[in-house]
This record gives sequence, C-alpha cells and structure tokens, in this order.
Amino acid sequence: MDGYTKLVYNFDIFLDRLKLWITKNNYTREEAAKKIGVSSSLFRYWFNGGIISISTYSQIYINLDKYDLFA
Repeated sequence: MDGYTKLVYNFDIFLDRLKLWITKNNYTREEAAKKIGVSSSLFRYWFNGGIISISTYSQIYINLDKYDLFA
C-alpha cells in the first residue's frame, strides 16, 4: 500500500495523531496548519470529515514525515 492510500485508509488515526501533536506542542490549529503547509480552512475541512487529496498529500508529504504524523 502506498503512503497516500495508507493515510486515507487510516485518516482517523492521522487526525488523532495530529490532535495530539497540536496539544503536545501547544499550537493553535492555525499555527499547526502553517507548519504542515496547508491553509487553516483546509485544516478545518479535515477536522470536519474531509479527506486529504492526493495533490495536497504530495505537496506536504515532507512536512508530515518531518513531524512524524503518518498513521
């Protein structure tokens, strides 16, 4: 399974890791979105049930790896 497919299948786990990372580092969601490299509106979309697109994944893959956010 490639990285994107794995992330999509485990998106709820990814969001849990993301929430924990935000809390652990005392970030606002806006700060976290900036560090990952997405807009705060896209970030909200994820938390409201939207799934990351493959193009976004390709753009932020390095940041997800850097912050160890893969599910």
